[in-house]
Amino acid sequence: MKRVAIFTTACLAFLACFTIHLTDGAGIPLANEDSTAKTRASKPTVTVVFRGLMVLHPDPAREYFEAGMLPAPGHRFRIEVRETTASGVSSFSVPVDSPENLINDIWTFEFPSSMKRGVSLYQSGAFDRQASTTDPRDFRWALDLEGSEFYNEELQTKPNQLGPIVRLTNGEFYTKTRGRPLMRSQGNNTFQDFGSAADEIAADFVFTGGQVVLRSAATGREIVKVQWKPETTYEIVIQNQPLREEHAVAMSAYTDHFRYYYQLIGKPNNEWYAFRFASEGNSSDNVRLNHVRLVHPAVEPDPFKCGGIILGKRQGPLL
Repeated sequence: MKRVAIFTTACLAFLACFTIHLTDGAGIPLANEDSTAKTRASKPTVTVVFRGLMVLHPDPAREYFEAGMLPAPGHRFRIEVRETTASGVSSFSVPVDSPENLINDIWTFEFPSSMKRGVSLYQSGAFDRQASTTDPRDFRWALDLEGSEFYNEELQTKPNQLGPIVRLTNGEFYTKTRGRPLMRSQGNNTFQDFGSAADEIAADFVFTGGQVVLRSAATGREIVKVQWKPETTYEIVIQNQPLREEHAVAMSAYTDHFRYYYQLIGKPNNEWYAFRFASEGNSSDNVRLNHVRLVHPAVEPDPFKCGGIILGKRQGPLL
């Protein structure tokens, strides 16, 4: 019995010493070196965000992901870079030409060569866009016009409509933000509940050295370049959204800017889809997809939102 007691006491002393090494003075466990390194490494170095009127196309073979800007009245193509450091957040806009002058130009993101090639789409379990339990980051919040919720076929598109086309060859893409619940109709049919849709699609990239460059294939020019720095992250926002002053004029032509996509997709008018916010029911013709009620461009506090669409069955690139 004495031997058993001595052995037990020794084991308890060993465990006590082991616990001391893994805790601070207050007895709170400390993260070990490996877990701390993993946490640091998992923090995105660069996030690329797509926002506004554009066509998104994930290659079925998952070799690339691309976004083609769709020129439209009252919309402006812009790129904003936000840099976050320990001292705060700064941002700057990148000078870019209008989409009409960039038709068919391909802009490719170049990442450090050590990064893995290939793209993926984040999905989590069963998807129901009307269910509150659906993962808010699920890529399927984006509207796939070639998917089962819409035409369920590869759509024919008109040439010389998109520019520039921004391409990435790696990254996992997910829904960053969603809009309010929507109602949808096709042709002259009644509006019915549809659910929410993605406003922004994004991808995070983690690396510990080098730089990221967005380069034009037509000119070879560096559109954007960010350099890795310790404790620094970047958000590159690529957007094709309305400006309030120009949007007031555009609204007089189209109350639902979803129809701008039909200048690219050749479908008869009776097969066109239209949207409005669910909170407006069937009583308003002025509240449609991607828009809030137009009060006056000088006093409207927030920019009008336009969301991208997916062409998910297309086998070849947009260009």
